[in-house]
Parts: sequence; C-alpha cells; structure tokens
Amino acid sequence: MAAIRHKKKPDLGYHTVSRLTIITRLEEAGKFNDARAILEANKLNYEKWNSVLEIRSTDSVAIGLIQAVGLDPDVILAKE
Repeated sequence: MAAIRHKKKPDLGYHTVSRLTIITRLEEAGKFNDARAILEANKLNYEKWNSVLEIRSTDSVAIGLIQAVGLDPDVILAKE
C-alpha cells in the first residue's frame, strides 16, 4: 500500500485566527465591549467582520482595532 502524502502548504506569511478565538481573547482582556463599539461605528468593517469565519493575522483593520483598545495584536491574533 502506498503511503499517503500530504502536500505541504506554502508559507503565506500569515495565519488565520477564528473569530470566536478573537472574541474570547478580547473578552478575557476585558476589551470586548470597547472593540465591538469601534467595529459598530464603521458599518463596512462591521459587515466584513460578520461575513468571515477567520481573520488573517496580517489584517490591517484587525490590527488597528486591537491597538485602538490598547491590546497587543500579536497576542490577540496568535496562532490557535
């Protein structure tokens, strides 16, 4: 029987993080309500947030939002 080979995924320079993980991390840091208020203030970003299941670790909007609430994007967007 031949061995099953899995193709190695190319390194894209980023990883994705589930929205649930991000929400949990914001909640644990006590910043969920602050982040939600910022998101809701920009309808386009709010709709984009709601349309995806995962966020790229390099997403400039996500990074800016996390920084705006005083948290470290590298921590909140760390690999799961």
